[in-house]
Amino acid sequence: MTTRPSIAFARFSVPGKGSVFVLSAEDGGLGDAGKACDPAGVLERAFPAVDFNAKFASVAEVLAPEGTQLDRLLALGVGKTSALDEYAWLKLGGTIAAALRKATDVTVVLDLPGHSLGAREAASLAAGLLWDVSGARTTFIAGAVFALLASALVITFDLSPKS
Repeated sequence: MTTRPSIAFARFSVPGKGSVFVLSAEDGGLGDAGKACDPAGVLERAFPAVDFNAKFASVAEVLAPEGTQLDRLLALGVGKTSALDEYAWLKLGGTIAAALRKATDVTVVLDLPGHSLGAREAASLAAGLLWDVSGARTTFIAGAVFALLASALVITFDLSPKS
C-alpha cells in the first residue's frame, strides 16, 4: 500500500493542537510567527536549561507548553541563516522526521526574522521530511510578516494509508 500526501494551502493561524516546530536562528532567534505559537515564552525559558543555541539541526522540546493546548512545542535550530541552501532545508526536514515520534498532527512554522521564506524552502524541507515519515499528518506554515499584514503559506500532508 502506498502513502500519497494530499496538499492544501491556507493562511497562517496559530496552531491549536498537536506538535509544533518553530525555527530559531543563531543570528536572529525566533520569528514573529514562531513567537505567536509560544504565548507564555516557554521556549526562551527552556533554551538555557537545555543549552540550546540554535546550532544547525539542534532541537529543544517543551511538553504540554503553558498557555497552549499543544502536546509539544519544539524549536529547530537552523544555524546561521546565510548558510541555508536547498540541501540544508532537506536536512532540516530529516531532523524534524527524526523528532516526530508518535505525533500524528504536526505543524512546522517556516518563519525567520528578517528573511522571506516561501515555497522553495517549504518544498525542500517537506522532501527531507517525507523520506522518513509514514502515518503522520503534517502541516508546513511559511510565514512572513509585512508591517501589520501577515502572509503565510500552509501545506498540509495527510499521510494516512490509502485503501
